[in-house]
Formats: sequence, structure tokens, C-alpha cells
Amino acid sequence: MRKFLVIAGLLLACGPASAGCFNYSESTTASAPEVDLCIGGKCERTSVEVECSNVHSTMTTFRNGVSVSVNSDEGDGTPVIDWKGRAVKATEMSCKEADPDDSSCSLFSD
Repeated sequence: MRKFLVIAGLLLACGPASAGCFNYSESTTASAPEVDLCIGGKCERTSVEVECSNVHSTMTTFRNGVSVSVNSDEGDGTPVIDWKGRAVKATEMSCKEADPDDSSCSLFSD
């Protein structure tokens, strides 16, 4: 039995790294940070739905359908922005936190 537990522990420890995610829509204690997102000059207030991060990438999804990700293993750190299935250039979009102490728009920074 002891041998089985050691092998099982080693297998679990050697598995792939997984992202640390926080889903605000499933939380009963944390309120989702709000941001003002502007796409092509049209702005709306929305909130963060999910934030994930690991050593390779960071991703934030907003309730209005915008997702932003940065892969540190590939490219130059430019954010990849998707809005309802459509790629959006970073120059077409801006993000401002409702709370100045929040950092939900940090992926948009150059």
C-alpha cells in the first residue's frame, strides 16, 4: 500500500502544470472587479468573469465576451484580444479599472 501511495504521489507531482484560475461568477465571497472597456470608440462597463495565470500565460475573460491573453513563451508579449469570436487589435481597444487599486486591465498595458 505504501509503495502504491508513493507512486501515485510521484505521478501527480510530475503531471503538467495547470493554471491557477479564479472564477468570480462562482464566488460567493469576492465581488468581480469592474472595468470600462472601449472597442472602436464604443465603451461599456463590464466586470471580470475569470482570471487565470501560470508560468506560460495569463488570461482574463470579461462578462461582455472579451477575452485577453498573453503567452510569455511565444511572441513579444502582445496581448491577444478576442471579442465574441472576433480578433480585436490592441490599438482598437482601451481598458480602465473602475477602482484605481485594481489591476484587471494590466494585460492591455504595453
